[in-house]
Amino acid sequence: MLSCLSSNPMVRGLAALYASTFFSGAWAMIIPTIPVLSQQFEVSAGAAAQIVTAFAIGKFVGTAIGGMILDRMGTRVALVGGPLGAGIASLSAAAAPWLSLILLFALIMGVADSLWATAREISGIDLARRDQRGRVISSLHGTYSIGAAIGPFLGGWLTDLFSFRAAFVGYAVASAVSVFLGFASPDMPLAPVSQKSPRVANGWGLAAAQQRLRGLVALFNEIHPELRSTYLALCLATLASQSQRIIVQSMLPLYAGAYLHLSSTEIGMLFTISGVIIFAMIIPAGFVMDRVGRKCQALAFRLWCSC
Repeated sequence: MLSCLSSNPMVRGLAALYASTFFSGAWAMIIPTIPVLSQQFEVSAGAAAQIVTAFAIGKFVGTAIGGMILDRMGTRVALVGGPLGAGIASLSAAAAPWLSLILLFALIMGVADSLWATAREISGIDLARRDQRGRVISSLHGTYSIGAAIGPFLGGWLTDLFSFRAAFVGYAVASAVSVFLGFASPDMPLAPVSQKSPRVANGWGLAAAQQRLRGLVALFNEIHPELRSTYLALCLATLASQSQRIIVQSMLPLYAGAYLHLSSTEIGMLFTISGVIIFAMIIPAGFVMDRVGRKCQALAFRLWCSC
């Protein structure tokens, strides 16, 4: 059976994607270090929490960069380069002597993580059958949640046992493992370039900026007119979801450390409990997406969050 599985390209590719997705959740090892960063660098708790903000800004910037890289170079470059960049940035943050430098490296980690995540989802969609894509995407997010659930506990434990720098080293090790998994992942074929696509702008002047803006408008116009409102709704829903996640990741460690006086390990355990609950929803969410549809599932989730 093992030889059969190893000879199946789809199974081998999905196994590498799932393993890489699990290790990508290790970035959450950094979250419990926020109270310690505040004490170590003698800054306010809010200033230390900006490490989550820097990571989120990096993910936003990495979305556009990742799209261009994937369109021009394919998924394997992103599946290798994403964790490689994140690991190097994390190691650099572990050795950084100033908080401002750590924030800069956290931003780079976010860019690399966004590139990495986009490539995993595209590879998963391409590998799965049409009637299984919902379950594949849901299970990828669930696998990420497992890593993100275990990561805070390990990060808090390493911080209490050694220092906050050990959490960054731990994430770098997880990223290094994912680099090798990226080489084992399939390289999806590049999409044909549209004849209507505008030429790539060169330089950073006003004319180049206008050309890039026209290019974004042209890309939006390539979406089917009936699907444009859906695309805008997805953008708004993603913005709301990420905002809610960032607020929790920033404020919960501050409240737990400043008011409840919890240790880094105990703070990490709070996020681990949350991750376990998310993991429990993997299969139900996938079946709902495949059987009922994405809109009903998204609406139910938003109503639940608003309560």
